[in-house]
Amino acid sequence: MKARYISVPGDNKKHSEDFSYTGLRKGRLVAAVGDWATNLIGGLYIDRETALAFGHSPNTQYSGGSIGAQIARRVVEKSESTGHKLVGEINNALAAKYEELADRGHEELRNFREDPRLCFTGFLAHVTATHDEMTLTSVGDVMIYMNGKRLAGEETKIQRFLNVVRQAYIDATGDINGAYDVIKPIIREQYRWQNGTHPLSCASINGNPMPAKGIVTSTIINMPKKHASLLLFSDGYVTPSDLTIEGLEDMLAYVYRVDPYRCKQFPAVGTLKDDRTALEISLNQNWDALFIE
Repeated sequence: MKARYISVPGDNKKHSEDFSYTGLRKGRLVAAVGDWATNLIGGLYIDRETALAFGHSPNTQYSGGSIGAQIARRVVEKSESTGHKLVGEINNALAAKYEELADRGHEELRNFREDPRLCFTGFLAHVTATHDEMTLTSVGDVMIYMNGKRLAGEETKIQRFLNVVRQAYIDATGDINGAYDVIKPIIREQYRWQNGTHPLSCASINGNPMPAKGIVTSTIINMPKKHASLLLFSDGYVTPSDLTIEGLEDMLAYVYRVDPYRCKQFPAVGTLKDDRTALEISLNQNWDALFIE
């Protein structure tokens, strides 16, 4: 079995807020891609666990998004769980980190339940697979494809709404540079709505309880008998027809050639490239060994 990945920080980010993980545990594949958000409320934090994961100085400062992604990765690396139990373990680890950081002077994080805007918020695509079956766990818009078919991951309503608002503002004013300032208050407020009943609410992993319907799980009993290709990728990419890492990169290059300000054919919340992470795995070759390129 072979795996390869790519992970690139966003244009305006010092450290990635995505993560990927691949492991083979006695013939059982565990793979995941996570996509965490920059916390617009709150600041930077010193976190030694995150510094160790990145190989940085212990006093390096990180956004909540970078810390949250690495917390989720550590849980995935150690856990045997899937579905609601796995997401619960990540939420518990996030809540514990807020308390740890609050004890070190970031008192505002004690209010993470009352003000979810403080949270380190993310989405997850998680796969476990054997010769015989595959179990998927999905929260948010990180995509899972196998042999060209989408198995999990869906763009959120709030993402579509923000894209439309920004595009409409630019169409009306021609002001590309000022468009982000128009939607930024909505971006801040969306974190209040997550895991709630607001029309633009979406499920997210942020340390708080989640509605059960926000965690999408499924099991594929009959795995392909011949070669299967698995692809997980974050929303820093636009879905291509060629579902490979090269296809993702080529599609992104095309997007920025034809729509460099991301306000026409390929609308987005901003012009800059976001964090992007993709994990591609070739299955059904050798379930006794995993080679990571």
